[in-house]
Amino acid sequence: MENVFSLFEESNAQDWTDRGGAYGPTEIEKIANPDGDYSTKAPTSIPSPFARIDLFNTAFKFVASKSLQGKTIYHKLVSDSLDIGEILFNFDSLGDRIQIRSWDKHTDLQLLLNSVNPKHKLYGETLALFLQQDAKNYNFDTLNKIFFVLYDHQVIGGTSPSTLFFTSANDLSFTKIKFDSSLLFDVQYKQLYQRHPSFIKYLYKFFYANPTLNTKMPAISEYLRVNLTELYNYNQALHNELNELTISQANPNKELDSEYDALNTGIAGDNVEVLGCRLRKKKISNRGDAIQEQSDFVIGSSKYNKGYKPLVLQSNFSTKLKYTDENVLWDYTTDVPIYDPESDLNKRIVPGQLDKYPYLTVADFLQPNIIRLHYPIDNGKFFNGNITFENGNPDKHYLLPLTSRFFDFFDTDDLLKKTMYDGKKMIEMRVYAGSVEVDLRIPIKANGHYTTFSRTYKNNNNNLTNEIYPKDGLILENAFGLTLYPFLKTGDDSNCHYRVMMIERDILDHNSHFDYKLKFFKNKDNELLSYKSKKRRSTKLVETATSDFYVLEKEFEYIEVNHNEASGIIIPIFPVIKNGTDEFAFAVDFGTTNTHIEFTREYSSREPRSRTVQAFEITDQDIQIATLHDSKVQEEAASESGFYHFYGFIPQEFLPANLGQQFNYKFPHRTTLAYHQSLDTNGPTYSLADFNIPFIYEKETIYRGTKVKTNLKWSNYTLNSDEEKKIEAYFEQLILMIRNKVLLNNGKLETTKLFWFYPTSMIEDRRNKLERIWNQLFEKYISKSNKPKPISESIAPFYYFKSRQGIDASDLPVASIDIGGGTTDVVIYKENQPQSLTSFRFAANSIFGDAYNGSPNINGFVRKYEPEIGKRLENQSNELKSVLENIVKEQNSEDIVAFFFSLEKNKSLTDKDIDISFNKMLSDDPHLKIIFIISYASIIYHLAKLMKAQGFEIPRYLIFSGTGSKILSIPDSNTGLNGLNRFTNIVFQKVYGVQKSNIEIKRSNEPKELTCKGGLYSDKDINIEQIKSVLLGDQSENLVASNENPTISNGIQVNYMQVDQNGLLDNVVNEVKHFIDFVFDINKEFSFTDKFGVDAHALAKSKEILKEDLMQYLKSGIEQKRRDLNGKTDINLEETLFFYPLVGAINKLANSIAIPQN
Repeated sequence: MENVFSLFEESNAQDWTDRGGAYGPTEIEKIANPDGDYSTKAPTSIPSPFARIDLFNTAFKFVASKSLQGKTIYHKLVSDSLDIGEILFNFDSLGDRIQIRSWDKHTDLQLLLNSVNPKHKLYGETLALFLQQDAKNYNFDTLNKIFFVLYDHQVIGGTSPSTLFFTSANDLSFTKIKFDSSLLFDVQYKQLYQRHPSFIKYLYKFFYANPTLNTKMPAISEYLRVNLTELYNYNQALHNELNELTISQANPNKELDSEYDALNTGIAGDNVEVLGCRLRKKKISNRGDAIQEQSDFVIGSSKYNKGYKPLVLQSNFSTKLKYTDENVLWDYTTDVPIYDPESDLNKRIVPGQLDKYPYLTVADFLQPNIIRLHYPIDNGKFFNGNITFENGNPDKHYLLPLTSRFFDFFDTDDLLKKTMYDGKKMIEMRVYAGSVEVDLRIPIKANGHYTTFSRTYKNNNNNLTNEIYPKDGLILENAFGLTLYPFLKTGDDSNCHYRVMMIERDILDHNSHFDYKLKFFKNKDNELLSYKSKKRRSTKLVETATSDFYVLEKEFEYIEVNHNEASGIIIPIFPVIKNGTDEFAFAVDFGTTNTHIEFTREYSSREPRSRTVQAFEITDQDIQIATLHDSKVQEEAASESGFYHFYGFIPQEFLPANLGQQFNYKFPHRTTLAYHQSLDTNGPTYSLADFNIPFIYEKETIYRGTKVKTNLKWSNYTLNSDEEKKIEAYFEQLILMIRNKVLLNNGKLETTKLFWFYPTSMIEDRRNKLERIWNQLFEKYISKSNKPKPISESIAPFYYFKSRQGIDASDLPVASIDIGGGTTDVVIYKENQPQSLTSFRFAANSIFGDAYNGSPNINGFVRKYEPEIGKRLENQSNELKSVLENIVKEQNSEDIVAFFFSLEKNKSLTDKDIDISFNKMLSDDPHLKIIFIISYASIIYHLAKLMKAQGFEIPRYLIFSGTGSKILSIPDSNTGLNGLNRFTNIVFQKVYGVQKSNIEIKRSNEPKELTCKGGLYSDKDINIEQIKSVLLGDQSENLVASNENPTISNGIQVNYMQVDQNGLLDNVVNEVKHFIDFVFDINKEFSFTDKFGVDAHALAKSKEILKEDLMQYLKSGIEQKRRDLNGKTDINLEETLFFYPLVGAINKLANSIAIPQN
């Protein structure tokens, strides 16, 4: 039996049958509903291409006449129809997922009718038949176009000439479109009065502006009337507003156009309309204003200024706050994604709604991975994220897993200080065994409320996931450290000078390729700063770690650490330093062997003799660096984690935390500069980046790849730009340390003073170059109003002795002798004023160095003591043994011997009560003692000759300063130097030809410091050129003429081109031989063996050895001086020739008697 498909129970129709008219009310009432009035499935057998349009018309009539509330198929159709209306109204909120396609009754129908495809043509004829037949019933006569709505390219509905909107008969639940917390096309039917007020007002305004629709769409008109009545009970305010609604009939579309945007198909001018009445869509701009004004979830940020303030949304948020506006309350079931792939906040669609409005979710503020460190963070200097440990490892902290976007909304101070209304902190991290939970609480506009972004990070054995932003993040453990310099802020970007050291040691298979980068940000506008330079020194492929240095000249609030798989935030807790009031003065003695700094903060407030002067130090109260790791962590713990590798890099390539007598590192310190062997100096270079002062020198092993430059003071910086850059870098670090010392101790940079010292024998070109460098750096880093003041090294020590030891030159002269590493400066004081000054290149290095073109292989001190000291260190300190080996490799005797001397005060040895005193070894060495007697005697002999030639009386005191003056205790270990006192008086008596003198030797236990201290105890300006004098060094006791010193204007004229003329060199050699005889004649009446313990055998052969090759050594000395003058050899002699032969002779004697040749 054949089945008959018909809406009516009585029907014999076997095919499509012409009924002769439309379905009327009587026929519709006869249509049986198999489910009664509660059917949820629409009938599908209505014999008309436009059956859906008819069904929706019937549905609106039914709902309006029966009840707005119900579960019938008609209620569903009405609800679905209004869903299409809301989609069109919120068209812009759905972006590209919604498309509109138009069908033109005239052009598109004609194409079907003219088609060569018979099926298309038949379809066209059918449409034409019904369009004509139902023209009046469904307004097809005034229809121009039908607009179809597609979602993800599937038709879900369209415009209707009978009911404005209709849907397709397909299941539309796939759309998953949520609006006002309701899912569209759902089983929860929603009538007009229950919808968003903006859509309600739009529909009423649309009908008011197009009154003809009331007659053309009576079912809709009646439905609107019934809803308005119901609205009184549901939203009285809106009801009243709609009752008072008026639309200008003169130009109704103008009013609609001002409030809403045109809706088109994407083609300009192809506007969506129904029966000639143009539909509109919600203005996104106005909607944004409304959401920002009304939503309780708007972020509580006063900082954000890049557009609408986003909503901060959290899944499972339980409080029913206003979501997008006052009519849309939050539904706790709303699914907020962890990650939104749309990076542009303004293009996002808020979850569960159609609104295009910015919102924030977990991944916007919390990283997908968290970086675990090998150490605990120093929470006094860096923010540790309020970390607590439930049962995790407390020795390993984490970087803040925050994105930089967070700081578009909040400052670092918010993280450090902000608490929520319930007392909870803005961020907290809880560590468990194998996981870390992070809670980030974001204040929102609703008073007393916040949303919480939470993420759990888990151990994953470093197997990275490919999933983008999974719910649970990963813990990545990385080996890196960070050090900041200086650790302070002044609030002034115009004079900022930061260095940031990054050390990285990821060496495992899964992370050895990681490329680390640092980014620096300001709180203000979350500005990404450009650093001035980034320098790499060491690499883990060669050294034990990779070190990068960033040079910045702006203050910053946080650092973002990035590598291939993760990012994290570091927040320094900088102390804010305001401009202080104390006036500091610093004195820098840039020495050949050692450099020293002293300072006072009483230079302007007290008389010179009452000033408190002390060595430069960095104590725990004014530490200048900040390490990310907690420096209080025991090295044993660091060793277990592998972090011990980082400990050494900071003082190796940067700066130690502390300097001072109680620490491992202090001033005076070896004058050295460290840099990587691969450094290219052709481009810009920076201290504490390319270069640093290695305070570990002579104390710890220098890392492979690092070069250490010694003898900076006498390097060829006047002609070689590389050498000049090294001097600049050395001075720059000293200036930076001074600057930060002032800032951290209530000092005032503008009034800070600097005194620096130079040897009188230094040629003018060298001195001018140093002065220019000091001036430029001081102006850049400290003060433009004060210039550093140069002082001769020889002038200052007297004022220390005068202020602190009561030495007085008001009657008899006082001779101040400053013996450094490279030069000796002598000043003769009379009436407490400097009267004469001389300087010569004969000092400690002349005794212990390699003379002219020598080497450690022929240096007696090295040959004799390097094996002995090496063996003792091997038994006591492998570290220092390694240091010695590295220094020996450089083949510089001065550096090797300087290391020998340094051991006496090496803290690692003294802490263990290990005594290795090279000074005592030499004092106990009877063979080499003669070297020191000859050296000392030469200086005293020359001084006596100079003073006699200038008419001075025999001095009352000889005061000694400078590192080289420590040699006085080698021949005479007596505390009062009784032997040397007697010897000194004998020398002066013989030179002066008198029988009696009363010279006393005065010295300090710390002779290097005296120059700096004296400079700060003095406030006199001395023109040294007016007192400078040079004793030629020949047998005639001639003084070299000087145009500036009136007392010797009648001296002899001799320059460096004439020095080898007229037998002058022979005369000088004869004078040196006379001196040698002079000393050994003294031995006859003042036995060096008895008085000083000199070995008789060594003494016996010394005289002849000293007299060998004197002319050769004299010429070598002159040639070296000519090279130093850089061609300016037409000037009168700047220093005596007397010591040139002695430099070579003493070197040869030491080598001969230290280890006798067979």
